[in-house]
Amino acid sequence: MVKRVVPLLLVAFLAWPLWGQAQNPVTVAFEVTGTPGFGAAVSVKATVTINDGSSLQGLAWSQTGGVQVTLAGANTDTVSFTVPGRAEFRQHLIEVLKEPALTAAQLPPNVPVPEEHFPGGLQDRFQVVAVNPHALADAGAIVLKLTVTTTSGTYSFTKPVAVPLPWKWTTGIRNVPVGLPVLLYAPEQATYDWNLVLKPVGSNASLTDPTAQTTEFIPDVPGTYRVTVTDLAGNKVRTLEIIAGLWRGVITGQDANERPIPDTACTGCHISGTPLGQFAQWKESGHAEIFTSNVKTNDHYGVNCLSCHTVGYDTSVNNGGIDDADKWQDFLNSGLLTHTGPNNWTQILAQFPEVAKRANIQCENCHGPQNSEAHARGGSYRTSLSSDVCAYCHGEPPRHGRFQQWQLSGHANYELAGEEGMSGSCAPCHTGNGFLAWAKNNFQGSSVQ
Repeated sequence: MVKRVVPLLLVAFLAWPLWGQAQNPVTVAFEVTGTPGFGAAVSVKATVTINDGSSLQGLAWSQTGGVQVTLAGANTDTVSFTVPGRAEFRQHLIEVLKEPALTAAQLPPNVPVPEEHFPGGLQDRFQVVAVNPHALADAGAIVLKLTVTTTSGTYSFTKPVAVPLPWKWTTGIRNVPVGLPVLLYAPEQATYDWNLVLKPVGSNASLTDPTAQTTEFIPDVPGTYRVTVTDLAGNKVRTLEIIAGLWRGVITGQDANERPIPDTACTGCHISGTPLGQFAQWKESGHAEIFTSNVKTNDHYGVNCLSCHTVGYDTSVNNGGIDDADKWQDFLNSGLLTHTGPNNWTQILAQFPEVAKRANIQCENCHGPQNSEAHARGGSYRTSLSSDVCAYCHGEPPRHGRFQQWQLSGHANYELAGEEGMSGSCAPCHTGNGFLAWAKNNFQGSSVQ
């Protein structure tokens, strides 16, 4: 495995000649041939231009990041390789999730990175794996380096080759949408024996690589899926129960202040003023208006924003998300998404109610599909104190990189939280559970049970 080097767009930008500055001694244009995909043959051609009058002495390709590949033609202008398979990329994704988002060389000196285990990464326990946008893109990048030697010096250029991966951004909760892969992870041990022991009637789901540390399956119908694996250290069988469902959406209108009105099918139980009455707080939040405000004012808004700003946007699968809503294509054709106007949201509500129903960041974005058996069960299927829930949207640098910033801070030290969590005076700040206990006591006192 090649040590990971995070490709940064900022680096490429800074390397671009600025107006009025001297031209770079050497410039390179890259051309990729072949469609990057599992098992595909890919080649990268470098067209080298020498601008300082020197002479070319040699070319050398190497790999600096991504799943290991074998390079052919490493001393020519065209290098080629075969893209590895799904299992190799799945394992690499897990490794990326365990590592810091940046290397030590890319960080300022006052932000140290642990030399061995990174406490802010994927925790070593039996779990449904959460995948954030940055990690997914990073795991799919095969990063090549071209070193050009001329009589005036040596110059290096980086070319990432992006391999589209089949996995999606996920929160790590156990209430999941139908049709999308679910990754399951077990701690390091000698062997693994994953088994799908329960699935809904009519399901053809099966586990991929059930003897590997990380397995996966795609829930193909709504219902409960139960997976077991032997915990060798604990000498017992571990069970992970995952519930799959369909997206629904809750917005049916807007009030006099243009805040969303939730479906009465929900407010019959989630009554304002009761412990279940979260809609009153939600409708006043930024989450509840992020789509609404952007279609009215943001002239750069488009479908690339919808994975976070709507419910269930994913054109690769039909599971009740916003792109599966009635008149979805008519909505796209209307221009209301990309051509701003003060009345856009009002028009969307009137003309495309099923689209509007799934707009903005709603309950399901964090808690999973509403049309699900987990809705009635509640509890740990739909809730999590993990920051991975936030990372689904806030883990996409550079604009949305708060999760990675948090990971690199002392606040993300999970091991420290474990050490301090048993102290009643430390737990309110160092653990999510302790903070909730403190909040239930109206933040009175300086410790919790």
